[in-house]
Amino acid sequence: MAHDERAARSAHERWRGGLTIAAALPILALAWWLRSPLHDLPLERDEGAYATIAARWLAGDALYRDLFDHKPPLVYMVFGMARLLGDEPVRAIRTLATLYLLAGASALFALAWRLYGRWAALAALPVFLAYASSLRFQGLTFNSEAVLALPATLGCLLATSAMRARRASLLALAGVCVGLAIAAKPVGASLLAPLLLAPLLLGRPPWRRWAGAGLALGGAALPLLGLGLLLWRQGALAAAYEALVSYNRLYAAESLAQGWDPLWLWRIWAPMLALGLPGLAGLAAAAGWREWRTPAHGIAALWGLMLLATALLSLRSYPHY
Repeated sequence: MAHDERAARSAHERWRGGLTIAAALPILALAWWLRSPLHDLPLERDEGAYATIAARWLAGDALYRDLFDHKPPLVYMVFGMARLLGDEPVRAIRTLATLYLLAGASALFALAWRLYGRWAALAALPVFLAYASSLRFQGLTFNSEAVLALPATLGCLLATSAMRARRASLLALAGVCVGLAIAAKPVGASLLAPLLLAPLLLGRPPWRRWAGAGLALGGAALPLLGLGLLLWRQGALAAAYEALVSYNRLYAAESLAQGWDPLWLWRIWAPMLALGLPGLAGLAAAAGWREWRTPAHGIAALWGLMLLATALLSLRSYPHY
C-alpha cells in the first residue's frame, strides 16, 4: 500500500513537472518570435569589434598580440560560434544572441524552480526575458555582460544544487562556471565570494568543508589556466597582460578621475524599479517563509547581490549595467 502511494505521488509530481515545462516553452517561444524580426539590425560598435576580432582570431591571428582589445577572451570565443549559424554575419550574431539569452533564461528557470518552486520559476522567466530584450536597456546588444550572464547563472544553479545534494563534484562544476564568468568580464570575480562560502556553510567536518572550497576554487582556475595556455601557445601572454591588466588599470584611473555621479546612475536605475518589484516581493516572502531560509537560498541571494553590486558600483554609467 505504501509503495503504491509513493508511486502515485511520484507520477503526480512528474505530471506537474511536465505541465510546468509545457507552460515555460511558450514563454521562450514568444521571446524568440518577438526578437527574431530584429535579427537583421546592424551591429553596435562593440559588437562589431568583437565580431571582427573573433573572425580574425579564427583566421589565425593571435588575440591581444595582433588584435588589441581589453575584453577577456570568452567574449570572442562566444562570438566565434556565430559562424555555425550561417554565412550572413550580422544575422548569425543576432541569432546567437537570442539563443544565448534563451539558454540563460532556461538556467534561471531551473534555478528558481529548484529553490522556490514552479510558480516562482514561471514568474521569473518572463521578467528576465522582458528585461533582457528591452531596447531601453540595450537588451538587444550582445555585450560582455550578456556573455557573463549564462555562466554566472549556471554557476549559481550548480553551487546551490551541490549544497542541497551534498555533492562536491557539483561545486567543482560551479567553479568552472565562475571561471568562465571571469573570462567574460573581470567583475565575475565577485562571484568567488559566494562560491567559496557555499561549502563552508554545509554541516560537515571542517576538513571536508575546506576540501569543497578547494574544489570550487580549482574549478574556477581551470578555464582561466586553459585560456592562459592557449594564449601562451600563440605567444600572446605578454600582450594579454598589457590589454587586460595594464590598459584596464589606466581605464579605471580615467573613470575614477571623472567622478562617480549618483544622480546619473539614478536616472538609469529609476525606470528599472518596476522590474525590481518581483524581486522585492520574493525577498519579503523569503524572509517570512522558513523553507526559503536555508544556506542554499542565502548563497543564491548573495550571488545575485554580488552581480547587482558590480552594476551599482561600476565606474561608468552604461544602461546595460
